[in-house]
Amino acid sequence: MAGRPRRMLRRVEDLEVAAFALAFDVFLAAPEQYTNLPARLKGRTNDAVASAWRSAVRAATVASTALERLGDVLRAKAGVTEPGPVARALPTLAEPDDATPTG
Repeated sequence: MAGRPRRMLRRVEDLEVAAFALAFDVFLAAPEQYTNLPARLKGRTNDAVASAWRSAVRAATVASTALERLGDVLRAKAGVTEPGPVARALPTLAEPDDATPTG
């Protein structure tokens, strides 16, 4: 498939969406008591279930991020200037909906 960045891009964009959905679903499925530990306790607990949940959330998030980065590289190579499907679907946090100055 070398030399066909647009075809690769279409496939990778599908994977981007699927990986993001998986990461989101795993995060939502994980019970809060297993994922919302204070920083001083992370990695120090003997609870195998908590460790497995955190590992699953982390692995799904890493996979999603890696596919988004791959998509960004392929978009640049193909000359596509618009953001990927995940970035387009998520609202931007940097710019609030109401950017009107107050006062």
